[in-house]
Amino acid sequence: MFLVTLLSVTLAAAARSKGAVAAHGNSASDVPLVLFQSIDRRLTQLDADSQKLRLSMHEILRVRGPASRQEMVRQLQRSRSERERLRTVNQLLAISSRAERRYRNRRQAYGAALFRDLRARVFPVRAALLRAHTAQTLGAWAHEENIVNTRLLSVITQFQAISGGYVALACHQGSWACCHPRTLQNGKSTVRGCTWSCTSKLAACRGGCLGRRTPGNVIAVRNTPKPPIFAQPSTLASRQTRKFKPKAHVNSPEITRSSAAGR
Repeated sequence: MFLVTLLSVTLAAAARSKGAVAAHGNSASDVPLVLFQSIDRRLTQLDADSQKLRLSMHEILRVRGPASRQEMVRQLQRSRSERERLRTVNQLLAISSRAERRYRNRRQAYGAALFRDLRARVFPVRAALLRAHTAQTLGAWAHEENIVNTRLLSVITQFQAISGGYVALACHQGSWACCHPRTLQNGKSTVRGCTWSCTSKLAACRGGCLGRRTPGNVIAVRNTPKPPIFAQPSTLASRQTRKFKPKAHVNSPEITRSSAAGR
């Protein structure tokens, strides 16, 4: 189950393009990009902390004494990684709430709905974390941890539906990035997301929400996309052995110099 979850996270995260639109521009004024990068960093950290705790759970299962296992669970519940996870989830809730308020104040209802959906998916992660923190047995703690991982995948899927394709845009000078509404099917649930494209007229973006307008002095540059940290399964990569085919050594032919007497 964990491998399936990790593969799903990898595919969802790798779908995001990591190009850059910059040159003489200020990325701080690109509000959607700042939001996406901030959320991405926290999802990456949250996934990394969760993987550490999963490894610790496997170590606990190898311990024979029930009392020793229970004490190890208590130590994990009081660990720094557990506190960091809860803090990161609270930050995600705050970021999505600010983003929802920003789009609502700008009367862009679809943008507000997107981040409201994201916040609604983060809340169950927080609830499962709190239950795991107070679980009395190893079985109860492991059960809540599985719920955390499943719901975290749901948050990542929602985030990808919103942000996917935005930073790959290379809009012409003076045009806007526009989120056209789209829906994705994630199991039995429907996920609202964006199809990001460039538009030269604001009227063409009705029904969606706006990203940044490309300034007149900006040159669009496309870079090779790089997936975020949680899209790189290091455990799988470490198992792969690279095979190099030896290159044939080519010797340069000897140059025979004929003497003047032999001509």
